[in-house]
Amino acid sequence: MATTLVSVTTNQLRGITGSGDIRSNQATEKREYIVVFSDDLATGYDARNATGVPLYGVPLVSPIAGTIPLYVSNKTATQNIQDGRIWTVDVEYSTYDAQRQPPAPSGFTTGDKYGVQVSMSSVPVEQTIMQDNSATPKILCNTNNEPIDPPITLPLYDKQLEIMYWSDKIDQTSIDAAIGKTNSAIATITIGTSTWSAAINTLKFNSYSWDVHYDVSGVQKYQIKYQFMYRETTWTLKIPNMSYYQLVGSNLVPITDGRNPPQAVSSPRYIDGSGAVIVSGSPIYLLSFNVYKTVSFSSLLAQIP
Repeated sequence: MATTLVSVTTNQLRGITGSGDIRSNQATEKREYIVVFSDDLATGYDARNATGVPLYGVPLVSPIAGTIPLYVSNKTATQNIQDGRIWTVDVEYSTYDAQRQPPAPSGFTTGDKYGVQVSMSSVPVEQTIMQDNSATPKILCNTNNEPIDPPITLPLYDKQLEIMYWSDKIDQTSIDAAIGKTNSAIATITIGTSTWSAAINTLKFNSYSWDVHYDVSGVQKYQIKYQFMYRETTWTLKIPNMSYYQLVGSNLVPITDGRNPPQAVSSPRYIDGSGAVIVSGSPIYLLSFNVYKTVSFSSLLAQIP
């Protein structure tokens, strides 16, 4: 036989406790409810959400503090060790914190999103420098055409974009489909009157998070945050073409140094796309690899107001 709810009553002996300060407009109160089920198989979740126990966000009708409005902020349930059918539910009321849930603008309806916040910051990333930044790039090597050792590293800067918004629902499928991937088409984000675009493969969906809150009517709302990483030079991995061998005809031949007699080099040399050694003063040849999968961000970005 299924577990059923028998009764929910307020404990009149220990039912009302609280404190308040009208000057600071802060107060807390606690009400205690006795919840009885038909058997001892009910859970704390069942007790906290039993019909007759106030929902999260519901206002307290007659607070001790008088003019200070209070709302359900927390509920705890404790099972009676002598009779498992009986649960004690402590309902805590506190002053409503406007930061938990910004008020919806006039005309808000189910399915709308609001309260958008955007922030952007620069993130330094250490990268190995393999050629200079002149109009005609030159490889970084010494007069013997040997790569600089140890290699030179300098911080380059990506941009971290965070977007937070409120919604009455969350499209988990679209979010999971884009996580860890980059944009396969130009990504355009429009927030209010501002529009920002990212070229193909420059925007990586790095992470996301969401929290559940309740408005003053007890209706569930989501606070959703996206984090993107933007790299102007794209997320294509580029590494120098280097080897201990060069291609001569159809044969791989060890690259030798300038000693007499010539000796095989002890460190790899930069080679071009044809397998020939690149001489000092010439640009480097980079191999390109797309290490991140690209997908459309249209469904993901459509969730942002």
